[in-house]
Amino acid sequence: MAELQEKVFLTFKEHFQAEPVLYRAPGRINLIGEHTDYNDGWVFPAAVDKEMVFAIRLLDSPEKHCSLVAVDLGETFSFSLEDVSRTEEKE
Repeated sequence: MAELQEKVFLTFKEHFQAEPVLYRAPGRINLIGEHTDYNDGWVFPAAVDKEMVFAIRLLDSPEKHCSLVAVDLGETFSFSLEDVSRTEEKE
């Protein structure tokens, strides 16, 4: 397991006393053509040495609660999914 993945895994276990499922998203940059690849435009993507690693675990619980931990920032945030609502779309 890579160093960042292991750190995220262990931090999750420390905070939530459970084993998570890990997801990794490798970084990339578009040198030209931002948001045009899905519109048949020209693109020039390249990989970068950054990544995001997520540790997630669903609970079978009647509480609709979400807790987040940012390993790199050392910050936590919690909220109820019942308090989340759709915002108005801008035109």
